[in-house]
Amino acid sequence: MDTQPPTFDTTLASHLFPQLVQLIQAASLQKPTAEDPEARVAKVEVGKQASHLRSALAALRTQAAALPAGEMSLDDQAWLIEQLEERLETKKTELSSLAKLIPSDSGAEGANQIAMEMD
Repeated sequence: MDTQPPTFDTTLASHLFPQLVQLIQAASLQKPTAEDPEARVAKVEVGKQASHLRSALAALRTQAAALPAGEMSLDDQAWLIEQLEERLETKKTELSSLAKLIPSDSGAEGANQIAMEMD
């Protein structure tokens, strides 16, 4: 059973801001009057654009929630990354120290090889 990790549609996300700008521009241009058919068409177009933007936001929200740690705030994610990087550095230091203690047939060359493998 091949399960793929959840994905995030970055193309859809990158189009959100231009769509929002277009919607704002279209909404600010219309001066609705009851007898102006162009204004009614523009109003319908603004409604379509707003609906499309709402759908895109809902889809991206669902995708983001499905991502690993998608429920975490950006601050929480930054904190977690920092903690993991610190832990990684600690483990590298421990392994480097351990590599120096392990005797090998090639002496220092073996310890250097182990240190290089850790990077």
